[in-house]
Amino acid sequence: MTTIIVCGGRSYGLVPAGVGEDVRGTYENQAAAERERLTQILDAAVVRLGLTHLACGDATGADALAAAWAEGRKIPFQIYAADWQAQGKAAGPLRNRRMLEEEVPSAVIAFPGSKGTRNMCDIAERAGVRVIKVDW
Repeated sequence: MTTIIVCGGRSYGLVPAGVGEDVRGTYENQAAAERERLTQILDAAVVRLGLTHLACGDATGADALAAAWAEGRKIPFQIYAADWQAQGKAAGPLRNRRMLEEEVPSAVIAFPGSKGTRNMCDIAERAGVRVIKVDW
């Protein structure tokens, strides 16, 4: 089994709330392009990396899109939720470390994101796991 962890921003592939109608089309086009990009990259990961199992967080954006992609392709996947209430700000990094330790992935595919995405990339690189940054 070849496990890949997917990470990325919570707004990846989404139209931000409160976007005015005058620019909504631009944001919708960008979100659609991001969703298509994620699909292309993960489809390629099946062929090029042998992806047979996917792991991701439990957030909107890249995580949710990756889980939906896996479900649609009938590829087994595991969602890891961060326990924000019990662990506070440490929940994201603790979840990332747990994902890395439990899944022992062949690679991490990282779509644009912020602190949490960078943390996942940093700990994976330190563990010697290949990190593929998409469109950074």
